[in-house]
Amino acid sequence: MDRAYALRNTASRERLRQLLTRLGDAATRYPTHDGWAVSVVLAHPAFWDRFVLERRRQAERAAELPPRVFDDSLPDVINAAALSQGRALAPAIAAREALEAATAVDGKIARLSPAAAEAILASGRHALLDRDVHRGPHLDEIERALRREAPG
Repeated sequence: MDRAYALRNTASRERLRQLLTRLGDAATRYPTHDGWAVSVVLAHPAFWDRFVLERRRQAERAAELPPRVFDDSLPDVINAAALSQGRALAPAIAAREALEAATAVDGKIARLSPAAAEAILASGRHALLDRDVHRGPHLDEIERALRREAPG
C-alpha cells in the first residue's frame, strides 16, 4: 500500500515548524485574504487536526473501518462556530496548538494498521490520512500574508 501521505504529513508539519520559527508576535496579527489574522489561520487547522485525531480514536474504540461519514455541511457549521474561539486565542497559543495538533494527528496516522489506512483510502476520504490536504493551503495562505505585510 502506498503510504506517501505519511511523507506529505511530515513535510507539511516541518513546513509549519519552520514557519513558526519565522513568525514574530506582530506577524501573527497580519490579515489574510479573508480577513482572518494569521493566528486564526493557525488555530483553524489545529482544530481540524484535533478533530481528525479524535475521529480516529473513536473509530478505534468502536472498531469502525473507516470512521463514520458526516453530513457534507458539517464542516461549514463547525468552521463558523469555531471562528470566535480561534480569534480569542493568544497568538502564541494558536501557534503552539497548531504544531502540537499536527504532531499528534500525524503520529496517530503513521501508526495506523495497513487495514485501517486501506479502509480510509477506499472510502475516498483521504484527508483523514493526508493532513497536508488541509494544512498545506493554510500554510500557503499564511506565507502570502507575510509577503504582503512584511516591511521593506
